[in-house]
Amino acid sequence: MASVESAYDAAQAQAMGWRTFQVVAENHPTLASIPCPSERGVQCADCRLCQGTAVSARSIHIAAHGSGAKYV
Repeated sequence: MASVESAYDAAQAQAMGWRTFQVVAENHPTLASIPCPSERGVQCADCRLCQGTAVSARSIHIAAHGSGAKYV
C-alpha cells in the first residue's frame, strides 16, 4: 500500500503493482480507487482495507477534511 499525494504518484505506484491511498480535494477525480469507508462512519479497525497485501482490494481515496483540507 502506497500513500500518494497526486494522480501522477498514484499512476506510478499502481504501475509498480502497489495499491494506493490518496487524500484528494472534494469532487476530484482519482485513479481506479474506491472511497474510504470511514466517510460512511466505518472505523479503521473494522475496515482494514489499508492492510497492505493482506487484503485484495482496490486503491482507496478520501476527501480532504479538517483544517488542512483547503491546502489539498
